[in-house]
Amino acid sequence: MNDTKKRANLKTGGPWRTRFAPSPTGDMHLGNARTAVLNWLLARQSNGTFLVRLEDTDRDRSSFRAEASILDTLAWMGIEPDEPVVRQSGRLSLYRQACEALVASGHAYPCFCTEQELDAERERARAENRAPRYSGKCSGAPREAGLNRMRDGEPHTIRFRVPDNEQVTFTDLLKGEMTVPSGAFGDFVILRSSGWPSYNLAVVVDDADMDINLVLRGEDHLTNTARQILLYRALDLAEPHFAHHGLLLNGERKKLSKRHGAKSVRQLRDEHLSPLSLIHYLASLAGGIKAKKIVAGAADLARQFNPFSLGRGGVVFSEMELHNLSQAYWHGLPPQAVLAEAAPFLTRLEGWKEIDQGHKDELISAVQENMASPADLPDLLRFFLTPELTYSRQAIAGLRSPAAASVITALDEVLKKMDTAPELPIAQEFRTTLFSEISTISGARGKQLYHPLRHILTGTDQGPELKTLVEFLPLQWMRERTRAALELAIL
Repeated sequence: MNDTKKRANLKTGGPWRTRFAPSPTGDMHLGNARTAVLNWLLARQSNGTFLVRLEDTDRDRSSFRAEASILDTLAWMGIEPDEPVVRQSGRLSLYRQACEALVASGHAYPCFCTEQELDAERERARAENRAPRYSGKCSGAPREAGLNRMRDGEPHTIRFRVPDNEQVTFTDLLKGEMTVPSGAFGDFVILRSSGWPSYNLAVVVDDADMDINLVLRGEDHLTNTARQILLYRALDLAEPHFAHHGLLLNGERKKLSKRHGAKSVRQLRDEHLSPLSLIHYLASLAGGIKAKKIVAGAADLARQFNPFSLGRGGVVFSEMELHNLSQAYWHGLPPQAVLAEAAPFLTRLEGWKEIDQGHKDELISAVQENMASPADLPDLLRFFLTPELTYSRQAIAGLRSPAAASVITALDEVLKKMDTAPELPIAQEFRTTLFSEISTISGARGKQLYHPLRHILTGTDQGPELKTLVEFLPLQWMRERTRAALELAIL
């Protein structure tokens, strides 16, 4: 290990050449998304390179659908690789060459143990309260005999020969010096009987071939790191730097998982989450970015990102905090940007196409603070686009209550006195006078005033703020809705 490698840290090292290497066996979960975000931010911060590798060697579970889902999710998040995506399924010859070299050097050997024999070994270990690990039964067989059995086509795997009583020590850029005894695991499989590589062999071969100089991943890979370092050394390959961040936890401080109700990134996307807010939130956990205040873009996040805080153990993920941050991001966008995001939701909104661009921008700006995401805009905007309303049961019940009668009558009286329709948007002074007169005539204050007014003007319990409704509703529409409310109250 040279002096540069010893002195490097996540901030001063680099430029980092990082990678995100998911297995395409399902939709991307939040733990994987966080690892992708951290690798991407470190690459951007250090003027380095971010790569994506699909580890599709589990042929029973890998699928093209999952692969497409992962790549689509990364694109939605704005996390794009700087070089073409690598698939392990297209690199089998590299893994076979590495296996042959390890067998030739004596670092690996063929194992002819059947699944039944291995299951029996595991059962014995459990019965004796020992950690299950391979006994090394085939490790002492004569080399030539093993090669002959391989040439004869006898089913076998290739196992790496783990040195006895060796301490695997490495410097983790987050956790400091780490030591894993080789006794923590037995001789492990590097090539399956199907001819496909194991995870550990493929990762080492690929990271070396792709010139990865920083492997940043979850702390659940610490034991794998020890295995991989042994492989690097046996293959005479340069070891990358390693860093292991804490895992995402749920509110009970258990590992966040689909089994315990954690949503996939695709599910959060379907809830119309802001993609930049997801990057920001995942990077902010453990203090990677201290403030939750929205930023202009990913470049700002990379500049603010502090990777030194990532090794403090697990961090609790809060879906509520994420959605609150997402809402803040949507509220912070200019109306034109919100309109662009909302376009798919507004295409069938009656009356929307007929109004001019300036009025669209005014309406978006007026209701933007009431939306959780652009998907809410059709429900918020529909009150301003057609005079007719559909009344909810709650609104009808509210309009027929004794408290509402005086407010409906007062609003009707005030609107009748207005000879000319004020120009939209209506000025604040007009709105203030309107509310004041209705309150004086009806005697209603607070909720007794505002709830009936909302029922009259929207037909629901929810929607834009009352001041926004009065600001942008034509006078004639308010009159028609008041008359309709009077009829409902009388029925």
